[in-house]
Amino acid sequence: MAKLTIVFAILLAVVGIAGYFCPRADHAVALTPLWLGIVFGICGYLAGIGSDTNKKAFLYINTAIGILGFLYALGSAINAYGTARTEGVDPNLFVIYDRLAMAVVLLVFLNIAIQAVLKARRPPEE
Repeated sequence: MAKLTIVFAILLAVVGIAGYFCPRADHAVALTPLWLGIVFGICGYLAGIGSDTNKKAFLYINTAIGILGFLYALGSAINAYGTARTEGVDPNLFVIYDRLAMAVVLLVFLNIAIQAVLKARRPPEE
């Protein structure tokens, strides 16, 4: 799971960098997936070098970070759309697509991570 976390960290970094270079992007906010990817990468690395207890702890940490990141990305996309419509202007689709891309990457990660957490919590079969 540690190597898979690093793969998702790279995907989040790519989403963040792509969002940063998009036109009409809010550059400070567009790097949010990059920073989250860096945190994922560090936790994935630390999970790979430790014992089984360390791996489980970082699996839970990454899952919690993934849930919070997913909720942030989805809420931010909905908020950006709603704010633009309330103000009577067209929404900035680059910002919305960037947030939705982050949410989709994290949703796929969460699907895999939650299955791994459930598997880790089961007692070993004899």
